[in-house]
Amino acid sequence: MRILLLDDNKKLRDKLQGILLSHCTCDAPVCIDRAENLVGEYHKRRADMVLIRLGNTGFDGIKAARELKEIDSSAKVVFVSQFRDFALHAFEVGAFDYLLEPINEEKLCMTFHKLGA
Repeated sequence: MRILLLDDNKKLRDKLQGILLSHCTCDAPVCIDRAENLVGEYHKRRADMVLIRLGNTGFDGIKAARELKEIDSSAKVVFVSQFRDFALHAFEVGAFDYLLEPINEEKLCMTFHKLGA
């Protein structure tokens, strides 16, 4: 399974990548640190899952997901955030799932398997 991982926080991005690699059968996630690069990377690598971590200003990630869904409405976008407040916005843009931090590894794996991995 091919995964794009968008997170501007390297430490947290590395943690998510580690969880995916140790608990899910997938290629090494392609990491993106800027929301404006998401669509371009998706064009290069049609990912099976796009994992977007929403930080304090989650609307950059929401906006990037909206742009992605405009070019590929079937893109599977999973959001991760410590804030419940962004969940409604995430589902309005067609989120596949919304996971709260701290990440529950079992829940992340369940989401991964629901995607068909």
